[in-house]
Amino acid sequence: MKTIRLTVALFVVVGWLAACNGAAPVTPTLPKKGLPTAAEGTLLRKIQDRGKIIVGAKYDVPMFGLLNLSTNKVEGFDVDMAKEIANYIL
Repeated sequence: MKTIRLTVALFVVVGWLAACNGAAPVTPTLPKKGLPTAAEGTLLRKIQDRGKIIVGAKYDVPMFGLLNLSTNKVEGFDVDMAKEIANYIL
């Protein structure tokens, strides 16, 4: 059930990010947790070897992606989902 929810969330996030125009890069880097690595030569393996996933997030939509002027970081649902996906992949 967790895999299905994560897969659906991944497709939703990818759809939102693909529709973004003028997106700002968000690169959440999380520590590796000893999860199994993907097959050699796949895009997922390249991401795992690099140690981070690069995600674009629109930063002018409150609650989804908004630039916090006090911290100068993008915050919101899209960023949180990207961190969760990175946590799962890495």
